[in-house]
Amino acid sequence: MQYTHECPSLPGSNETEWLTLDNTNDKPPAKCIPANWTVGLKWGDFNGSFSIPKVVSPHVVSLTGGGCDIGTNENCKQSPPEMLNITNIELPDLVSLHDFNIRRMDVLEGLKVPKLEHAARMFLFFALTGPSINLDFPSLTSVDHFQMAGNIDS
Repeated sequence: MQYTHECPSLPGSNETEWLTLDNTNDKPPAKCIPANWTVGLKWGDFNGSFSIPKVVSPHVVSLTGGGCDIGTNENCKQSPPEMLNITNIELPDLVSLHDFNIRRMDVLEGLKVPKLEHAARMFLFFALTGPSINLDFPSLTSVDHFQMAGNIDS
């Protein structure tokens, strides 16, 4: 499995170095620590496909619309959530992460994460109406906590 490490800058430099290592063969240099970072997109004027290559092992991937999930409390019933207008999500190099949070998308057609092997927690909440969503996680072998709802195709 691969992990991204954050390494302090070289003397005289202010740049942080990021290394992606295979934990079965490579050892990070001294003073490098596993990266604890988030890939996120929250409501706004984003439309279309969303793809991020070369993201291997962030702590969190969170792509969500605004507000709260419909029906979770009285405020949501009075003010519906803002949906994120993403039609397809592809994370072609993602291998592992702690939290995978995809919510409030009513036009999503596909979620493709071909190399994902492990997630500690996955929360996938899609609209109950709209297109059926094609999910593609062919390498997924373990998830510690999983919740999903919506119009799912596969």
